[in-house]
Amino acid sequence: MAIRTGQQYIESLRDGRRLFIDGREVNDVTAYAPLRGVIDTIAGLHDQQCDPALRDRLTFVSPTSGELVSRTYLEAKTRPEMESLAACFYLRASRTFGLMGRLTDFMSGWMVDQAVALRILGKTLAAERTRGMMEFCRENDLEITHALIDPQSDRSTIDAPAQAVHLVERRADGIVVSGCRMLSTLAPVANECYVGPYYPRKAGEEKFALNFLVAMNTPGLSILGRESFHRGESRFDRPLSARFDEGDAILMFDRVFVPNVRVMVDGDIEAYNGI
Repeated sequence: MAIRTGQQYIESLRDGRRLFIDGREVNDVTAYAPLRGVIDTIAGLHDQQCDPALRDRLTFVSPTSGELVSRTYLEAKTRPEMESLAACFYLRASRTFGLMGRLTDFMSGWMVDQAVALRILGKTLAAERTRGMMEFCRENDLEITHALIDPQSDRSTIDAPAQAVHLVERRADGIVVSGCRMLSTLAPVANECYVGPYYPRKAGEEKFALNFLVAMNTPGLSILGRESFHRGESRFDRPLSARFDEGDAILMFDRVFVPNVRVMVDGDIEAYNGI
């Protein structure tokens, strides 16, 4: 699959995800007025990739499929490639006036870098799985968010709190995890979530040393969104929040199954801290 249109992105959000905002379940995020503006903004960025006048600046040919994919995934190795990547990021940031710091661009670049870094660290399996997930997101033009922070129940220590996402069961085909992660910006309107390192882990905390990618509609995953800054009122009166409020959320994992192919780090403290 190549780059998606804005409408294809919008349709992808009707996936049965469990999203709660203001104490109520939002059954169809695309019909939820406070988030309709930011969804339209992201959809517009997808449409710009398909615009013949902008396509060369925003896309490149995939080395695996030969299809056009987002240039945010380019692994720049030369000065011209780096300049083209910078120009892509600049154009996308300018279209949102720099107000959306957690567009998928952030995670596109992060996953490319992580695959390279883990390979340099000698973590072959983790590097291969990271590259596999990066290519999956790239080839399907997915919006990726992240959840990096443990619930802050005790600020006097960086030890992993019991409420943090952790391994509860290991199966032949994957792992089962439970716990919470925050602060997942863009989660209500993203396709995938990267759960990864923030604080370092230490010996004895292997069950917390997890790095994986999970679809936002995965069974057992609940998205607890904060109250939107935009309430569906006139865009004329609220020109910024009506278009650029990315939304933040706490993610709750209740025995969520993650297939092996999606698990980039599982209990490897050195790889986890190396990221």
